[in-house]
Amino acid sequence: MPLPFLMSFPIQFFCMQIGSSGPPPRNRASPSRLFVLNSGLDDTQKDAIGDISFGGVLDIGTRTMKGDLVKFVMKCYDPELSQLVIPDRGKIPVDAASVERIWGLPRGQRKVAYEVEPDVVRLFNEKFDIPTGPAPSVTEWCKMINDMGVVADDKFLSAWLVVVYSCFLAPTTSLKVSPRAYSAALNPREVVNSNVCQFVVDQLRLAFMGFGDKKNTICCCLFHLVVK
Repeated sequence: MPLPFLMSFPIQFFCMQIGSSGPPPRNRASPSRLFVLNSGLDDTQKDAIGDISFGGVLDIGTRTMKGDLVKFVMKCYDPELSQLVIPDRGKIPVDAASVERIWGLPRGQRKVAYEVEPDVVRLFNEKFDIPTGPAPSVTEWCKMINDMGVVADDKFLSAWLVVVYSCFLAPTTSLKVSPRAYSAALNPREVVNSNVCQFVVDQLRLAFMGFGDKKNTICCCLFHLVVK
């Protein structure tokens, strides 16, 4: 079950710029658009989101966390072992069970489909009347959801999940929604059968293991490490 304190817990930008002194600058991939979107949802829509085990995403505060704290946690994270190694304090596993405990996300048997599939992209373009070409911006996508009103059907859930994946679970530095999220959001009622918890863990490990000396930005669900 999502933890109650998440309602007021400060949140850190999920694409973190490394190497600068002081608090990190605001990143284009900040999940703030998701939180603004959530704040305007109707109770019926929130109930529908809870029905697919994503209610924990609605419980997050919107303030920022000091960069020094996040940098410390990042230094403690061992992606090969998927653990937080706290000096003189021991080790904390960062696994699917911890994601489920903190966020209450689905932990089913299926692997999350997170890849660009041309047929799925065409389907989304038709369903949401998206012109052929680059994906819409997150701002445009959120406006589209707002224009749906208080509807809480599968179309709404698919659109909302695209924002969750693009801005929260697997963020990038792009201003646009990720077409890879379309596959994960295609059948929202079936998402409970997917192992979203393991997806979060895998995205963390991939992001950190691919973090080299020449990179100054890391994109993943850092907030899970901080509340861990």
